[in-house]
Amino acid sequence: MTVFESRVIDLGPEASELIQAGFMILFGPSVPPELRQVAVIHELQQLTAPIEPGQYLWVGQQRYTITAVGSLANKNLQALGHLVIKFNGRTQPELPGDVCVEMCPTPTVTPGTWIRIKARGLGAGDASKGALAC
Repeated sequence: MTVFESRVIDLGPEASELIQAGFMILFGPSVPPELRQVAVIHELQQLTAPIEPGQYLWVGQQRYTITAVGSLANKNLQALGHLVIKFNGRTQPELPGDVCVEMCPTPTVTPGTWIRIKARGLGAGDASKGALAC
């Protein structure tokens, strides 16, 4: 089951550098101007279910297991299209808006990249065609 699915439409000039450092900051098209520099701007889409540990984050064909979800992460994504993804493997988020995923090489993100969150189960894991799990 797909929990969330969106397509990247733009990247701030510092977004790729931040991703390489282990942070991906998603925002919908109404990103505040002061955050546009570091944001991965995506189409604003609705969640179909809450994001939870154990689900999979897909960035293009790269798959990451979600290890922790902050108490405000679902609310922020639903309301603003805002989500902070940290590639740190933590099982407790540092901040309420964080979603932590396993510590693996960070993805390459460009306009057109699909970002998906899928629940575990048929079609969500290793059996997906072209999947690159870390």
